[in-house]
Amino acid sequence: NDVRYISTSNNKVEVWSRTDESDKVTNEVNTTIDYTPDVAKSNGTITVDNGDKKTITWTIEANKKPKVSMGGATITDTIAESSRGIMKYSGNGIHVVVKNASGATIRTNDIAWNELTNKTDSTWTYTVPESDKDNAYSYTISYTTEADFKGKTSFTEVDNGVSTSFGGSDTGD
Repeated sequence: NDVRYISTSNNKVEVWSRTDESDKVTNEVNTTIDYTPDVAKSNGTITVDNGDKKTITWTIEANKKPKVSMGGATITDTIAESSRGIMKYSGNGIHVVVKNASGATIRTNDIAWNELTNKTDSTWTYTVPESDKDNAYSYTISYTTEADFKGKTSFTEVDNGVSTSFGGSDTGD
């Protein structure tokens, strides 16, 4: 599903004097506007601190300034290889807030882990509903992970990334 929209325009302007055509000036302007949906991942925020075990809330923003539809596109979250030994997804699933270009909330959905397109201990994929294909919406997705820092004696960072079927990616820590 190609959800990108790229517009290219070329303009050429020639100006010269009525009396001296050798005084001709040519200027060419080529402009490309890429409306490929963006994606951003926040750094995680510790929302529950039970000593060694910490619940971290993560937020993904996709198509923040919607110009094109993401209907049918996928958003995939992946826990970094270096963090998989201490961090796992937690809670019941993901929370999705869908807004139109003016910022009005269209809907909110709580999607259980087992209802996602793909879910393992280290990755999940959300498929934007095909029914959104005629609308340019933004998607804010939040979810939690649990990290167990037992036995860690120094600062330990956990990393988590996001990618989309339209080529965007970002990492939070």
